[in-house]
Amino acid sequence: MRSVTSGSTVIESYKYDGFDHIIEHKKWNDQTQGLDTTKYAYDPLDRTVSKTIKAGTTGAKTTEFGYLGLSGEVLTESVAGVVQKSYLYSPWGKRLAMVKHETLGDKNSYYGYNPHTDVEMLYKEDGSVEGTYGYTAYGKEDKEMTTGPDAEGNPNYNPDEPHNPYRYSAKRWDPATKSYDMGFRDYSPGLNRFLSLDMYNGALSDMGLTTDVWTNNRYAFTGGNPISRVELDGHYFAGIDGEKYVENPNTGIGEISGSSRPGENGQYETIRMGSNIQMVSYDPGVTELTFDEAFSKILEESGLGWTEYIPLVMLGRKQVVGAGEKMVREKC
Repeated sequence: MRSVTSGSTVIESYKYDGFDHIIEHKKWNDQTQGLDTTKYAYDPLDRTVSKTIKAGTTGAKTTEFGYLGLSGEVLTESVAGVVQKSYLYSPWGKRLAMVKHETLGDKNSYYGYNPHTDVEMLYKEDGSVEGTYGYTAYGKEDKEMTTGPDAEGNPNYNPDEPHNPYRYSAKRWDPATKSYDMGFRDYSPGLNRFLSLDMYNGALSDMGLTTDVWTNNRYAFTGGNPISRVELDGHYFAGIDGEKYVENPNTGIGEISGSSRPGENGQYETIRMGSNIQMVSYDPGVTELTFDEAFSKILEESGLGWTEYIPLVMLGRKQVVGAGEKMVREKC
């Protein structure tokens, strides 16, 4: 998307760099009768390292982001060199808590997710509910289900700087562009589509997007089925019944590094597990096991090759589905 017009007047515009990153966004503000400008900067790993709201004015504010190693998970948010927020993660990458660093002390908020991996609740340290979040199928905010500091009418509500920026599919919400940072590109729940087209550097992989019925519309979100599918990183989605699998998961947590869409028999994906590269595929001829049953079986029969499979990440960016879900499968 380049611009939005009302009549002959441009009321919103986007500026991109050579890698299709949004580097500048302008939007008409009825109160100031002018354009609000937001600027972004990125690192070589395509991660947002800074965001400046109200750029070019006396009220400009720049937030800098620090990350967890080489991952895409935000670890800290800093303003003028002072950490304002930090985030805690599980060993497999699930976002567990947000810590607000305030003058009177730190304030912890703990995340609660629904089966679709959306942030549904925030809990206080005493276990009481701090806030709730609701969404339409395509991720637009359901205001009737939103309570707490991010609800309109709350005295602490700030539409420009939300209390909790992580919402639908556990992805980061940008109130300036009203879109989610899905990783490779941004998604607009108001338009039900991505703001930039999907692409790969490799010619064959890129051509594969066009020939695949689910991705031939390069702006489409989850192949038109956001209820049964979860967007992983702006390139492809996974079904919530677990379509992504890794071989011998006891050797390490898998990280997707391939390109094609999961879920088709005989279609292989490249998976990186630590320093090892494995090839995996989806076999529809499977019997379901509970997580505990399959994990015990893996421990007993580890090293036997293609006997057990565990789906790749469903919560957060790339992580393993939690215990209790019937998402671990065994070949018949």
